[in-house]
Parts: sequence; C-alpha cells; structure tokens
Amino acid sequence: MNLKEIEKLIKQALPDASVEIQDLAGDGN
Repeated sequence: MNLKEIEKLIKQALPDASVEIQDLAGDGN
C-alpha cells in the first residue's frame, strides 16, 4: 500500500479531514 492509496482511503473515510501523512520510516510504506 503506497502513501497515495492510504491518503485516498482516509479521505474517503473522513471527507473533512486534511490529510497529512508523514513517512517516518522514509521507505514509502
């Protein structure tokens, strides 16, 4: 699952949320 897919799922679940995901590991997972 890449960052864009996760962001999309969150936006679908929470349409009002501003989605900001930080890739703490730096590897895209």
